[in-house]
Amino acid sequence: MRRFDHEMGGDLDDLLDLSRADVTSRRPGRRQEAVANIHALKERILAIRELDARIPPLPPGLGNAIMEAFALPPSRRIGDIRKLCQDAVERGDLEERRDADYYVDYLRRTGITG
Repeated sequence: MRRFDHEMGGDLDDLLDLSRADVTSRRPGRRQEAVANIHALKERILAIRELDARIPPLPPGLGNAIMEAFALPPSRRIGDIRKLCQDAVERGDLEERRDADYYVDYLRRTGITG
């Protein structure tokens, strides 16, 4: 979906309009179904754009900082620990968009990585 949106660029709306205009059928309901599918495609693209525009709550490189601070190898556990930080942000226990040391200090205080 992202690649399609990227490749269409500024022509996406024109392409969707053309697709709507190109739908022809004598079968009852077929035209309405096709137009509804085109509308659903546009809604999915807009939802993905909104998601992509959102600034991530955690800093880039947090996984590397966790591995370095706790001498952990790259693994699924790093993602799980990072998710704990993200959950704490969502609960309001931690602030968003702070430097990695802020989150590493939180992990040390809570003993999560022990």
